[in-house]
Amino acid sequence: MRLYAFDNLRLVSIFLVILFHSMCAYTVHVEWWYVHIDDQVSRYAAFMGLTDMFVMATIFFVSGFFAAKSHRRTHNSGYLKQRLSRLLIPGYLQLLLVCPLLFYVSGSVFSMESLQQTFVSTWQALSHFEFAPIQPGTMSFHHHIWFVEVLFIVGAVLMLTRRWTNSFLLAADETYKVITCKLIFLMTLGWLITYIPLAMGFGIHDWQNMGGLVVAQPVRLGSYIAAYLIGLYFFGLFEHLSLKKLGLACLFAVIGFTAVCQLMLLGVKASLAPETLHDIAVAYTRILVCFVLLFTTTFAFLKFINRKYRWIAPLYPLNYGIYLMHMIFVVALQALLADLDWDTDTKVLVICFLALFLSIASTYLKQNIHWGRYQPISS
Repeated sequence: MRLYAFDNLRLVSIFLVILFHSMCAYTVHVEWWYVHIDDQVSRYAAFMGLTDMFVMATIFFVSGFFAAKSHRRTHNSGYLKQRLSRLLIPGYLQLLLVCPLLFYVSGSVFSMESLQQTFVSTWQALSHFEFAPIQPGTMSFHHHIWFVEVLFIVGAVLMLTRRWTNSFLLAADETYKVITCKLIFLMTLGWLITYIPLAMGFGIHDWQNMGGLVVAQPVRLGSYIAAYLIGLYFFGLFEHLSLKKLGLACLFAVIGFTAVCQLMLLGVKASLAPETLHDIAVAYTRILVCFVLLFTTTFAFLKFINRKYRWIAPLYPLNYGIYLMHMIFVVALQALLADLDWDTDTKVLVICFLALFLSIASTYLKQNIHWGRYQPISS
C-alpha cells in the first residue's frame, strides 16, 4: 500500500522552500541572496531560522524513503542511469542555462550588463571551476542545484555498497532495541559528518561559498545525509511495525542520540578551543531540533494526512522539477516587484504563489511535451 503521507509531506516541504526563498530578499542578514531590497525586515527571521535545516532534511528523508524501492530492485547501472536522467542532467542544464538567467535578472536591478555578457561570464567562471560569487549577492553557481548533487552522490555510494545497504538499511527489523540502536547510529553518523570538520577548525560559516556539495555547510550536510539514510530505513519498517511502535522507537532514539552527543561533548571539552566548542554546541542543538521536528512532522502526516488528494495528486511526479524551476521565477519576481509600492507581506505572498504556479506549469509542460508533440499526462 502506498503511503501518500510521504507524497504530501514532500510537496508541502517544497512549498515551504519556495516561501523561504521568497522571503530571502526582504529579510535582514541574508547577504548571500541574489536580489537585495533596501526595505528589509526582521520578522521573517524566526520562520526562516526554524525551517532553514528542517525543511530540506524532510525532503532528503522523503527522497530516501522513495529511493528504497530502487535500491531493492534496480541494478547499479540501471539506478545510476535513472538518477542521471532524473536528477543530474536536469540539474546541470539548470546550471548552464538557468543560473546565468538568475544572475542577469537579479543584476538588471543594479547593473546594465547584457544577457549575452552574463552568460559568457558565468560559463567562463564555470569552465575554470571557479566558485567565486557573481554580484549582487554572494551565491555560488552550484547553490540551487546542490540538492540534486548530494542526492545523486549519496545514492551512488549506497548502490556501490549495495550489500550493506540491503542488509542494514533495508532489513525489516522488528524489535525496539534493534530499531532504536540503528536510528541512534544513523543520527550519530550525521552528527559525525558535522562534528569532524568543526573539530578540525572549520567554523560553522567557513564553507559558505566553496560551492557544490559543501555550500550547505557541514552542519546541514550531516543532517541531510542522516535524514536520507533514515528515510531508506523507514521503508522496510512499515511492513512490520505499527505507527505507535515506530513512534516510540524514534522517541527512544532521540533520547539515546542526545546521550551519545553529550558524552562526546564531555569527552572533548578539555581539548578544544572555546570558539570551536561553541560552534559544535550550536551545530548539535540544530541537528537535535532538526530530527525532533522531522519525526514529529512525519508522524503527524502519517496520522492525519495519509490519503491521496485528487487536487494535488497530479503534482506528485512533478516535485523535483518544481524544486529546480522555482528559483528563476522567485528571483525574477523579486526583481520585477522591487520598485512597486506594496507592503512586504503582499510581495512575499505574490512571489511565492506566482512562482509556485509558474514552476508547476513549466514542469508539467517540460515533462509532457516530447519532440514537439504533446503527450497527455498519465493518471
